Amino acid sequence: MRFAARKIRSLRKERHHSLTVACKLLALRCNLRVSRTALNQWENGHALPGIPDLIGLCELYGVDPGYFFEAAPEQTVGFDGNGGGER
Repeated sequence: MRFAARKIRSLRKERHHSLTVACKLLALRCNLRVSRTALNQWENGHALPGIPDLIGLCELYGVDPGYFFEAAPEQTVGFDGNGGGER
């Protein structure tokens, strides 16, 4: 599983929230202090939200935590161990 950072931005944009508005809503509704910089880093995949932050995003946007995760592409490992062989 991998974190789908782009989904944070997608939800925020669907609701016409700026970074500032999203941070203020997280503070008011979820009692979380999130900076615009932190939220931007989450959206760009440069950092991961902590569990309380993830739960706050879920509460704010009405999604389950699983929404932010997706299956990682399956990788095959070749006979030489370098990922180039058949399965």
